[in-house]
Amino acid sequence: MANNGQHVIEKIGGSALTTALGEQAGLSPEKANEIAKEIIDEAKGSGSGLETAANIVAIHHDVASEKAAVLAAGVGAKLAEAVDLAEGAAREWLLELKAEFEASALGKAIKELDKDGDGDPFNDLAVAAKTAVSSVFRKP
Repeated sequence: MANNGQHVIEKIGGSALTTALGEQAGLSPEKANEIAKEIIDEAKGSGSGLETAANIVAIHHDVASEKAAVLAAGVGAKLAEAVDLAEGAAREWLLELKAEFEASALGKAIKELDKDGDGDPFNDLAVAAKTAVSSVFRKP
């Protein structure tokens, strides 16, 4: 799977996004898509931010940096939305996984070992082991 600028554009809104951003910037849909794709590629390749990448790409395409900045801002906003969605989905999945584990036999057994209810059964096991060892060596 290529993770180039065009792939990213397709994942965050495709031509509908670049067409809308192009209208805001006064660029044709084709030019807006081309510039947006190159902004992403430049930012990724150089490690710069989208704003710096937009300035570089604007020079290469001989367009006003303000027009490229509109594209960069729009793409950046959509990328931020995508990250928020991914974080939310990951959080939900982890909570579901935690609930499934806690409901499993192993989860229930571990919960039983946690005598003080602090979520760490290992400190309770250490206390139990210390008690058992000291009782073996205790003088009658």
